[in-house]
Amino acid sequence: MEVTTSNSSEPLLFSIEWYACSLFSIDNELRSFRSYLTWMCVDQYNAKHTIVFWSLFLLLGVFISIVSHFVLSYALTIILTIY
Repeated sequence: MEVTTSNSSEPLLFSIEWYACSLFSIDNELRSFRSYLTWMCVDQYNAKHTIVFWSLFLLLGVFISIVSHFVLSYALTIILTIY
C-alpha cells in the first residue's frame, strides 16, 4: 500500500531492510545498557574491584564536590572584593 503526496508515492510501511537495521540497533542498545549496568552496579567479588570502585566513588563523588565548593566560593569572594 502506498500513499501519493505531491507527485511522488511513498510506501506506508517501512522496508524489511529497515526493520532488520532497527532490530540490530535495538540489540546494540541492549548490549550497551548491559555494559552500563556492569559498570554502574559493580560486582564487588574481590578486593581489587572493591577498592577501585570505592576509590572512584570517593574521588568523584566526595572529594571533587568538596574541592569545587571551596574553589567556587573563593572565586566568588575574589569577584566580590574587586567590585
